[in-house]
Amino acid sequence: MNKGCLIFAHNTDIDYASMAILAAKLVGKHLDVPVSLVTDTGTLAWMKDNDNINVEETFDKIIFTDDYLKNKKQIRRYYDGSIDYKKADFKNGYRAWAFEYSPYEQTLVIDVDFLVVNDRLNNVWDSNSDFMINRVSQDLARDRKLLEFNRVSDHGIEFFWATAFYFKKYFLA
Repeated sequence: MNKGCLIFAHNTDIDYASMAILAAKLVGKHLDVPVSLVTDTGTLAWMKDNDNINVEETFDKIIFTDDYLKNKKQIRRYYDGSIDYKKADFKNGYRAWAFEYSPYEQTLVIDVDFLVVNDRLNNVWDSNSDFMINRVSQDLARDRKLLEFNRVSDHGIEFFWATAFYFKKYFLA
């Protein structure tokens, strides 16, 4: 059964490509599995124009999402330490199709800003579970209580962390 990691990166005002490169190199170093990148032609062109990056050595496969992104616009609010929040383009809706995009029978999907620093995630491979995702996290600011991470909305479903998740595909012979 083949296994690998899937990373999504689309540059906006934020340089997601550089984060994806670092994340992929850390996956290769600590998990020793191939990494596929889901991206657009503009982000890939930026990577190839950067003299310090060998895209073909960093990523096993590159999967394009240009058609999906053509008319999609998402805005993400974030805080950078100031009192008011800022807004930035955020192209992340296509992650809902990770199952279809993945070329692997067993897939670990990670955010570009998720840094693999040991081999503990290798425990997901060949597990009895078809899907694994984190429900609980630990806030580094231990005294902060973020209730928005309990439920998606007041009456909605429970909140789960898609920062890193695993799934299996079954192929019929």
